[in-house]
Amino acid sequence: MKRKINNFFWISVWVILILVTGNFSIWGQMFPEKSEAQEVVEDVFMDTSSYSTEIEVKGDNSYLVREDIKVFFSLKRHGIYRYIPQKGSIAQLEENGEIKEIPYYASFDDIEASKELHTTSENGNKVLRLGDPDENAQVVGEQEYRLQYKVTPVTSKGYNDAYYNIFPTGWQNEIPAGSTFKIHFPKAFDRENFQIYYGRYGERLNGMDIVNLTWDGNTVSGILKEVLPVGTGMTFYVPMEEGYFQNVATMSSRNIFLISISGVFLLILILLFWFFGRDRMMISSVQFQPPEGFDSAAVGYIIDGNVSDKDVMSLLLFWADKGYMKLQETEEQELSFIKISDLPEDAPKYEKTFFTGIFGKHAPAGKTVKMSNLKYRMANTFTKTKEQIEKNYEGKVYTKASKRARIVSVFLSCIPVFLCAFLLMKMTMTNILIFVLPIVYLIGLLIFNYTIDFWYAKAKKLRMLMGGISIAMSVTSIISLVLVYGIGMLKGKLLNFFPGLLISGILSCAGLVFTGFMKKRTEECVEWMGYLSGLREFIETAELERMEVIAQDSPHLFYHILPFAYVFGLTDILLDKMKDLALPSPDWYETQTPYTYFDYHMMHRMMHTDMDYAATTISTPKPSESSSGSGGSSGGGFGGGGGFSGGGFGGGGGGSW
Repeated sequence: MKRKINNFFWISVWVILILVTGNFSIWGQMFPEKSEAQEVVEDVFMDTSSYSTEIEVKGDNSYLVREDIKVFFSLKRHGIYRYIPQKGSIAQLEENGEIKEIPYYASFDDIEASKELHTTSENGNKVLRLGDPDENAQVVGEQEYRLQYKVTPVTSKGYNDAYYNIFPTGWQNEIPAGSTFKIHFPKAFDRENFQIYYGRYGERLNGMDIVNLTWDGNTVSGILKEVLPVGTGMTFYVPMEEGYFQNVATMSSRNIFLISISGVFLLILILLFWFFGRDRMMISSVQFQPPEGFDSAAVGYIIDGNVSDKDVMSLLLFWADKGYMKLQETEEQELSFIKISDLPEDAPKYEKTFFTGIFGKHAPAGKTVKMSNLKYRMANTFTKTKEQIEKNYEGKVYTKASKRARIVSVFLSCIPVFLCAFLLMKMTMTNILIFVLPIVYLIGLLIFNYTIDFWYAKAKKLRMLMGGISIAMSVTSIISLVLVYGIGMLKGKLLNFFPGLLISGILSCAGLVFTGFMKKRTEECVEWMGYLSGLREFIETAELERMEVIAQDSPHLFYHILPFAYVFGLTDILLDKMKDLALPSPDWYETQTPYTYFDYHMMHRMMHTDMDYAATTISTPKPSESSSGSGGSSGGGFGGGGGFSGGGFGGGGGGSW
């Protein structure tokens, strides 16, 4: 029954995490259900006198665009701006009449302008601002702006038709009659397939009705016979034969890049682990005697390479068991410390620092110190004791090289996941919430590292819980990213990042494991851990029958190992076993009760309530007296049977600023 409950718990954890991270994947997407024309407001500060566009269609289906725009500013303006869709989707009408959406991302190169140019990316558009931003450099009257840019559409499999917006539907003026365009094609094609449309976004009015077209070889020129009102534009579309364009940009190179960089990082992680992270086999044997030559604080540091408050506080239990002091519960149920004798001369420096901090130098035997008397005056001593413990075992627990390798490995493990999220946000209609998933992966990775580091300082249930949750967080974040993205790709709403994303995710999961086990113990520490892990195993797993035999021969042994159980995180487990044994009460703990035998509730209160309060009291510094506090629209086009106005690559809109 217990196993079924545990299985149900872990299944629930995974399901909940998948649902939560999956929702973040979905919330991170902004895929419009349909393309709709946006209302274009006329720019009353500007009149467009002519708009000329020259488009050079390259052999790889990229478009080198030159625009010459003449305007008249009725009031002072800095210049004009153009926004051009950088990502979105076009749509193609299949022979069976169905509309197929084709997502794309456009890279921009060779950007030049006749005026001062400022380039940004906003809301899925490339924004080009021409003019001087200085308030004293504004202009008025007739102005001419020449602009050049190259647009290279990237699609999942490559796009083989020519499809571009000649005049943008979002231009905030009417485009006057007499405006011209010229389109150069890289080689001959069937001119009967050349189609041109005009109108508002999504309309399919025949452009042949309002332009005069002339052909010169593979170049077509046109002159507008009528005005294009505000909010209308013009688009050309040519279905080409297979192979007309060569070396068309696809997602293959991006996928190869993702897979390659993830593979390289994993290889580096493997090499780091091989040379710096591999531990020598630890030989553990069950022990039930405290380790010789080590106090409990030292053991607490050795098992995890970190000095915690519990490690330092365990010295109180260690000294009491050794006969250097006693713990006393006063009538007010306050914990007091009674000095019995001085520490031995060969005691570690950190022990002497902490012991002297409590009782003072040259304190006589029998001196009693109440916990309330230590409030606010032990914080510096407590910190100094921690520092001295670390210094005493510096370089003896983990190798310095492996600790540096762990730091490097954390970054290397996270880069592929964050890179996937960055490319998704950059190249698809995905918002910044997509980064929640890599952050969840990172948090899971850090918790996993913490769990491995503190493996011997936590009880089995707690470390298994932390390890399971950390792995679930990291893995489910990647699963959600891959699954939700895969669904979007299958629906045709996303560029095909799936192969790179899948492989990067799998390799990142492998990196999680190598990173967690990257820290390597020194040869000396491996020897120590063989004994300490054996003692820990005895405390955690010894059967009652065996402990009863030990209790008959050495009843005080359990008090000898109590400080070590405290730093192992096994206090409750040891106390639970001790309550079933016929043990005398510890002679170093005086209470107001007359019991001479082991009192579980008394010891439990002392080990938790009293020790926790003592740790807080001793480690808290005095507050400062001076301190106080208070509370792109997606494009679309009907390919095959034609396109529509505003539906091709490029286009966008603009106005004055």
